[in-house]
Amino acid sequence: MLEFFGGLILGGLTSWAITHWYYVRSGRDQKSIFNKLSSDLKELILSDKRASLSVADLNDLLCERVIDRTSDEHLPYKVCPKCGSENIFRSKDFIMEAEPGDDGMPFHTATPYKTIECDDCGWKDDEITKDYKRIKE
Repeated sequence: MLEFFGGLILGGLTSWAITHWYYVRSGRDQKSIFNKLSSDLKELILSDKRASLSVADLNDLLCERVIDRTSDEHLPYKVCPKCGSENIFRSKDFIMEAEPGDDGMPFHTATPYKTIECDDCGWKDDEITKDYKRIKE
């Protein structure tokens, strides 16, 4: 009988030690992952009410932070997708094309297109590149 209780206590202590070791280790891993995130990203993840997030869910959260889906703009960015800066500006650029005219002289046309650029990291996007990528798909 003493051997039974001794084995029970020894098994319980061993089980508790292994469980405790995994608990401490997983807490340390979670803390190191959480410390890698910026404060904006931490707030974004913690404000979500779901119990767990898949990669698709996390991508949706990030897109909500970066892109204004209600906007009619062709480049509906709220922040820079590369660095997260709100210091972005929109402008217009022009494509210059030269075609031969009826008299053989070049006829120049300028076609405007919208661009967006981040002042902090230099990221750029434009509607021509977006249209070209969409056409290739």
